[in-house]
Amino acid sequence: MRAPGRPACSLSDLTRSGSATDKVGEKWFRRRAAGHDGAMDSQVERIEQLTLAMRHRTVIGIALGMLMERFDFSQDEAFGYLRRCSQTQNRKLYDIATEFAESRQLPPADPRRRSA
Repeated sequence: MRAPGRPACSLSDLTRSGSATDKVGEKWFRRRAAGHDGAMDSQVERIEQLTLAMRHRTVIGIALGMLMERFDFSQDEAFGYLRRCSQTQNRKLYDIATEFAESRQLPPADPRRRSA
């Protein structure tokens, strides 16, 4: 038991290699670092997800613009067209948009059907 007003350990206790205090401190540090690793991993994963979402949004936006220009669609009509193509082909909307933007060939669906 320590006397009131005295530190829990002395400077020599902290600098002594292999002391009980050093081992307790090391265990505490490792537990804290492990918790931060998990938080860091989730932040990195979140950044990767947002980066991917922005890439997908850009490609989908290009495809929407092409449909709007080619068929005089509104943005909602163009998105509805891509959505219908995605649903009828059972493919991701991003994949349909990428194929259309790269090939300039319309995916199979009736582009004149204007329901959104």
